[in-house]
Amino acid sequence: MKKIFYLLFMLATATIQNNAQCWQKIAPGGSHTLAIKNDGTLWAWGNNFHGALGDGTFTNRNTPVQIGTDVNWAVISANEEVNATPKPNFSLAIKTDGTLWAWGNNNYAQLGIGTPGNYNTPVQVGTDNNWLTVSAGKVYSLGIKTDGTLWAWGFNQNGELGLGDFTSRNIPVQVGIATNWANISAGFEASAALTTTGTIWTAGRNYAGQLGDGTNIDRNTFLQVGTATDWQKVSNSGLHMIAIKSNGTLWAWGQNSLGQLGDGTFTNSNVPLQIGIDNNWDTIVASFLHSEALKANGSRWAWGFNEKGEYGIGTLDWYIEPFQTGTETDWRTIAAKSYTAFGIRTGSNLWASGLNENGQIGDGTFVDKLSRVQILCNGILPVTWLYINGKWENNTAVIKWGTAAETNTKQFELEHRNNNGSYSKIGTVTAAGNSNLIQRYEFFHRSPVAGKNFYRIKQIDLNGKFSYSAVVVIQVQDPGCSAEIYPNPAQHIVTVRLAKSSKEGVLQIYTQSGQLILQQKLPNGTTMQQLNISGLAAGIYTVRIITDEKTETIQLKKNY
Repeated sequence: MKKIFYLLFMLATATIQNNAQCWQKIAPGGSHTLAIKNDGTLWAWGNNFHGALGDGTFTNRNTPVQIGTDVNWAVISANEEVNATPKPNFSLAIKTDGTLWAWGNNNYAQLGIGTPGNYNTPVQVGTDNNWLTVSAGKVYSLGIKTDGTLWAWGFNQNGELGLGDFTSRNIPVQVGIATNWANISAGFEASAALTTTGTIWTAGRNYAGQLGDGTNIDRNTFLQVGTATDWQKVSNSGLHMIAIKSNGTLWAWGQNSLGQLGDGTFTNSNVPLQIGIDNNWDTIVASFLHSEALKANGSRWAWGFNEKGEYGIGTLDWYIEPFQTGTETDWRTIAAKSYTAFGIRTGSNLWASGLNENGQIGDGTFVDKLSRVQILCNGILPVTWLYINGKWENNTAVIKWGTAAETNTKQFELEHRNNNGSYSKIGTVTAAGNSNLIQRYEFFHRSPVAGKNFYRIKQIDLNGKFSYSAVVVIQVQDPGCSAEIYPNPAQHIVTVRLAKSSKEGVLQIYTQSGQLILQQKLPNGTTMQQLNISGLAAGIYTVRIITDEKTETIQLKKNY
């Protein structure tokens, strides 16, 4: 017999699109999002108070809306602004013809069009048609032209434009005379740029060491970070920066108050630190208070704060070293700003998680998402979900869900996994098919395992296409177990607590294959014992606690 000692369920008032294979690029901002489809059209959703969506209105949108009718959009960038209310949001984009466009708030000259105000449709910046890439900072912008020159405009109070002064510019101004700039990353109040020769240069605010120059002094000119000439990529939140070298190693510097550097500490660094020893890092994103990355094998990782569920793992657990978020190995690209994260998987499927108070997730709701949801592609809504939840009744896991509308829906397949496995089908429920009325469903799982149990629903259309619901998490523990281990999951030190003191005992740790890898005595009369698991590989272990009264087992997860 088993009992629930903890139950976490997530409401999922989300509209899920079963055929979202259309997305090419994604650019989230602090509270709004831009995207380009495979057909070259531009789409936006989220906060529109200043017209940053570009759809000709000032109305917030919680599903993607097409911006104009052009089919030649190539580069997009949305700004990060997490503190101001209302947020001075703005957007930048480049077309395939090399022209630069901007819209949204321009009260800090960040659009580069020379006049202040709010613009709710794209406005061309100058007449040049040789723009290569562009990046939106807090309330300033950086751009590179096809001739390799670097340009900057907008607010410059902290020297983030890198022009040698603290004067704002309302149109693009060339930064220096170099012609070997390859990429740029504008952040909160600091800037980073990468050259074709593999050097990184930074400018702007530096209170947390985010410029990486060994000081904490603000700087209004671009100076090189160290002497390395093998940098391949750099990403900048403005508070911290992460980078990849040509050998695939990962590095970080700047603010680390919430573990966003990923070095296992909470200590800021004003010089680059290597993160771990892996050499297969491929893609990086430095967001406001957390970081994300992809490895060459398509796996997705995150570290730092997870306040709104930006990890997309179904909980608010967070880590100060890189932690793999899911088992998928087909991630193609990722993007994150503020407390929201996106990713595109092979097949152009777009997924999002985290903060959604302005509709910036794009799933048709204003509800934060702890688990990743798939984003609408063309407005067809096969299922409008009302809720998904789970509870324990009569020694059975009961999964309940409701829909507000269904279109050509064949069935719902229930899938289950525990901490140490992949999802497998456990049952099928026939759908209403086509309905505009509220439909309510339930499924009974009579054999959950000890530990965390994960449930999701696969909605299948009549044509065979499908999508997934949010995830319900139920944690089950054997009733006879009176001992505890915390924290769990853990990285370094755990504490084992017994319900009462006992004579001398022993604590053992076994691998999943049953191999004993660690044994430690429990002193006579002890009720609490610390255990160092730093040397264990990441994975699931069984902890056996043997005392004079009984033997108990607890599942322990060791994080990366």
